[in-house]
Amino acid sequence: MAAKYLGFRDLGQRPYIDAETGHLMVYDMTAGKYVPKTVDLHQSTGSSKTGAMSQYAVTKALNEINNVLFTQYTALTFSRTPSVIERGVNTKVTLTWNPTFNGAYEKPSALTVKKGDTTLTTDTSLKTIQDTEGITETTAYSIEATIKGIKKTASATVNAYYPQFAGASASESLASADVLALGNKVVAASVARTVTMEVAQGQYFWFAVPENFTITSIKMGGFDVSLNDVATVAVDGRGNYKCYRSAKPQSAGSYTFEIK
Repeated sequence: MAAKYLGFRDLGQRPYIDAETGHLMVYDMTAGKYVPKTVDLHQSTGSSKTGAMSQYAVTKALNEINNVLFTQYTALTFSRTPSVIERGVNTKVTLTWNPTFNGAYEKPSALTVKKGDTTLTTDTSLKTIQDTEGITETTAYSIEATIKGIKKTASATVNAYYPQFAGASASESLASADVLALGNKVVAASVARTVTMEVAQGQYFWFAVPENFTITSIKMGGFDVSLNDVATVAVDGRGNYKCYRSAKPQSAGSYTFEIK
């Protein structure tokens, strides 16, 4: 049978690792024999060049470093399409997200995507879903993903607005149906836009926006359009609208306006 390896004991009084116990053995001159060497282990980082750190202290320090690095290098993007919808009209929303580490996709270990307080998915393999139930009002979505042990959160809101209208009419005042018939319909978070309309002889320019919006300027060719006083019109199913009318009837033609 082969002799058991006993380290450097046969080479003199050099320290060796006991093959059975795993202890570091050093020669005690007073006792005249090898004895186990005990080591006082540091429990925190420091500047000592001779002291040894415990596994716990090393692991703790590495975890702290990793936490800083992973926090800096992990990212989570979250988007929704569309971002704006017509209020009262059911619209399906597509949500898309991308968890990354150091710029590359990293599958999260945990994931929760919510619509308000309602969980839509916890499937970590997904990167996009559609809210098939749809929404009719302003709605907030949120996401929480655990990437390399770091929790990242993001949110996205779909805003709902009643539409704005612009067009021409021979009427000096408008009712609900007249506002809806103006055309040039747009759903937006702001009144700022460029509008082109065709006007027949003797018609007025009309601009209608929901009551929570206000038009401060309408220009044509860089000049202010002369307007009548703002009229408030109740529009069926959409609340009150502020309606702006040109002060005088216009000549037939195509007109382009800058609205702010």
